[in-house]
Amino acid sequence: MTKVRTMKGLIGLMLCAVLLCQGAAASTLFYEGNVIVDAIRADVDIGQKADVAISYMLVNRGGSREQVSLQPGEGQGSPQTVVLEPGLAKEVLFEYTVDAGVDTMRTLSLDPALLINGKPPATRTGSIAVVLRLPPGVPSLISSNRDFTIGETGNDGRVVYYWSAEDCYPTTITAKWSTLGVNLAVEKAIRPGAITEPDQECTVTITLANRGGAAVQNILLRDTFPTSDFEAVSPEGEFHVMAGNGSEPRLIWEKSIPSLPAGQTLALAYRIRYAGETAQVHDFALQPTAVYVDGSLVAASKRVTVSQLTGATRVPDQPPTPAATTPLSIGVILASLLFSAWRGITRGKR
Repeated sequence: MTKVRTMKGLIGLMLCAVLLCQGAAASTLFYEGNVIVDAIRADVDIGQKADVAISYMLVNRGGSREQVSLQPGEGQGSPQTVVLEPGLAKEVLFEYTVDAGVDTMRTLSLDPALLINGKPPATRTGSIAVVLRLPPGVPSLISSNRDFTIGETGNDGRVVYYWSAEDCYPTTITAKWSTLGVNLAVEKAIRPGAITEPDQECTVTITLANRGGAAVQNILLRDTFPTSDFEAVSPEGEFHVMAGNGSEPRLIWEKSIPSLPAGQTLALAYRIRYAGETAQVHDFALQPTAVYVDGSLVAASKRVTVSQLTGATRVPDQPPTPAATTPLSIGVILASLLFSAWRGITRGKR
């Protein structure tokens, strides 16, 4: 009977250890109070630097008054302390400036997250909206990790982009643009769009358009592929292999264009051969085609997805199995130690 009671007590301690570790880790990493971020709106005005005005709509879901300390995720702006009455909402505004670099190719990095009492909220944000105004004379973004939609040009001639999302955790937004003022647009396509046999050849088509009002000189187009996946076919003179810096070599396709008159479009094509694995099913994205003028990046295509179907039959994608979290792992370790202790006790009483 004593052994049974001892075992029950230790099992209870094991379960408590797991739950306590999970709860302690969560409360350490995230804010889990009654104040939530219901909406985020960021207005980014880019000049020599980027002036950011970002507002947060906060809601107190609790039954008592809450006082919280607020700070944007990047540590920008002055911290603010606000008091929220139960069941009510309050809008809080932060304004600050972000450096975007000094080279002709500029990069903006914006973290719209809000820290509450020094921690990111555990709950999702209801909605996020970002308005991005490019500098005067800049016709478009080169690239971004968000699917921005281009809007109407303002009365000042500046191009405006929009992006929004709902029910998500805010993460860092990046955007790139060139200050050279050239308006080149590039599109990329590959045919066939699926690899269905070993050593299959594909044709890549690049379409370059000059949407500006003047000719553009000294243009270079570049595509990059891992040599483990593709090898060159034709034209041979447009390919070379570049040694990787701590990684595998890369197959490089390059095409120089001395000049492209205003309003004209140029179509180019080359062929590559698939040299990768032949018994797997997956999708992989080709790197964007990069466009350089006088050695500076000015435009990039969107990524193109290729399906690899060689030697297998595609099955519906299965949701990934969640990996064990650190808090659970700690709990399991403690439970294991307690179980070992129990075994020692029971053996000692035999």
